Amino acid sequence: MHTFTAQAIRDRKGHYVLAIKSNRGRLFKAVKALLDAARKPARASQRRTCAHGRVERRQAIVAPAPQLAKQYGFPAITAVGCIDSWRAHTGKPAKHKVRYFLASRLLSAKKLLEVVRAHWGIENNLHWVLDTVFDEDACRSRKDHAPENLAAIRRLAINVLQTTPGPARISHKMLQARWDNDFLLSALAHMR
Repeated sequence: MHTFTAQAIRDRKGHYVLAIKSNRGRLFKAVKALLDAARKPARASQRRTCAHGRVERRQAIVAPAPQLAKQYGFPAITAVGCIDSWRAHTGKPAKHKVRYFLASRLLSAKKLLEVVRAHWGIENNLHWVLDTVFDEDACRSRKDHAPENLAAIRRLAINVLQTTPGPARISHKMLQARWDNDFLLSALAHMR
């Protein structure tokens, strides 16, 4: 699956950073071995204290890996990376997690931390809204093109609500649009 995704991204002249898990067998073992054997790989650390009593610390390592693309038939691998993360909640022991990544260009370790964090920003800002505010997971449309059409309408609604001035929360804007026709019309007027 990752191979097709990586090739599609490269065909459009884009670059990728893709997570690789242990179920990829030999490629995963090669990535791990390459990072373990790397001499002076690029390193970066990030300490972040978040709200709700959670403290997270992450460290990234990046090493060049131009031979992996040819060796494993994976398009355009130029570098591999690893992120070690430790997360502790107040009063609980820290949890350690190690994640490995393939990259189509050589990034700094700091840039790898930023790219991976940005991915979770998309997950948190879009998918969380779709799941909680629009209750997308409860949608039972399965026939023909209904799921794709409804998904497009939900994303359009999110974009309209985010650009409309008014309450900060999307759920509050949705309520206001239901109660106040003038607000609804002004929200629709923001579609451009």
